[in-house]
Amino acid sequence: MKVYLLKDSDFAALIAAIDRDPSHGVRGGSSAVLTEGQRRAHEEAHRFFNYQVRTWIDSVKGES
Repeated sequence: MKVYLLKDSDFAALIAAIDRDPSHGVRGGSSAVLTEGQRRAHEEAHRFFNYQVRTWIDSVKGES
């Protein structure tokens, strides 16, 4: 079994990554044009995964 230690900064980096606006490009430096369908799909996926990740973070940190 492996054990991993995560710092608050690790969680902060994960949250920053999932909150990143995809219109700023893959690495955040250049802009990427999203079609209306791509933008809608991103917003739907973002809401779902953002909730899942934040719920998981709260559970591993022992927060309600």
